Parts: sequence; structure tokens; C-alpha cells
Amino acid sequence: ELPGFVKIFQPHALRFSTGASDEEAAKQSLHMLEEQILAEGPETIAGIMLETIVGANGVFLHPSGYLEGVRALCNRYGILLILDEV
Repeated sequence: ELPGFVKIFQPHALRFSTGASDEEAAKQSLHMLEEQILAEGPETIAGIMLETIVGANGVFLHPSGYLEGVRALCNRYGILLILDEV
């Protein structure tokens, strides 16, 4: 890992459950992301970078509402959101 970069919890549960539905998975994942933002200190976060469709490990779509929730968190805390898709 590079200094100054922090990985966030991903909403794609492969070995454990984040909820029985997309809505539950998005809600739980967004809650964990907000906790991490607060723990790191929003003023120390320059940006959050995500792939809209995760393709490196297969084709993973984010749970319904997840990206919109990340956008809302970034707006709330003044964090730049960078969505990467090739």
C-alpha cells in the first residue's frame, strides 16, 4: 500500500453477508464507509475513487443505490468522488 491511501470496505461480500437484498447490502456498506470517513477525518480525505463496474475480479455490479449513497456522503463531507471506468 502507498502512504496516504486507505482501502475501503467493498460492498461485494464473497465470504460473509452484507444483507439479504441489494438495499440491505448498500445500506450496510454505506454505513461502514461513513464510519471510516469519520474515523479518518473527512478533512484529511482528498477523494474517493471507485470503479462503477468492478472488472478486475469478474464483473461485479454495486448494490442498487450504493453509488448514489457514496455520492451523497461525498457531498455531505466535501470529498471529491472519482468514478473510473475503462
